[in-house]
Amino acid sequence: MSQALIRESIETLKVFFRHPLEEVARLPDWSWKRTFFTLATIAALSGFLAGLFPPGVWKLLQGLILFPILVTVMSSLLASFLYYYFQIFERRTVSFARLFTLVAFSLFPFFLFHIASSFFPPSDLFGLAMMAILLVVGLTENFGLEKKRSLRLIIVVFGLLFALWLMERVSVRNLVSSGVTTTL
Repeated sequence: MSQALIRESIETLKVFFRHPLEEVARLPDWSWKRTFFTLATIAALSGFLAGLFPPGVWKLLQGLILFPILVTVMSSLLASFLYYYFQIFERRTVSFARLFTLVAFSLFPFFLFHIASSFFPPSDLFGLAMMAILLVVGLTENFGLEKKRSLRLIIVVFGLLFALWLMERVSVRNLVSSGVTTTL
């Protein structure tokens, strides 16, 4: 990305973080590459910062490399799910790139909460709840989905994400109780 695009992206993100509910209602018209790069960069930064507390080489690498990969894959899956939801249940085609942009922008507040997850694991749930709110607003305002339908759809998505989070927490607890360490 050029320096001008990077500066413009940073300015867009500053405005978004100040007024997320207003800004998610009018998403920027970014290219697929720009959205993907921004999402991966912010995920890497969030994962790295979360890995600093408590510090460990494995946690830092996990946050810097694995977390962005996981986030981009999960974001692509969520955007695909929403795309096919529109195809099947709404009987219309919407832009996949625009859906991916909505998912990415909805995730940005989650990354702030994720930094605290080493100290307070439920902070990820607060981030996911904020993501859910932004998805409802974004689907309603950008894609014309009826608010009630949008809310029901995102409650299902949030429920699935909550179940994944719960399984991850149980898995971590089992690893810790069996004596496996998570830091190097």
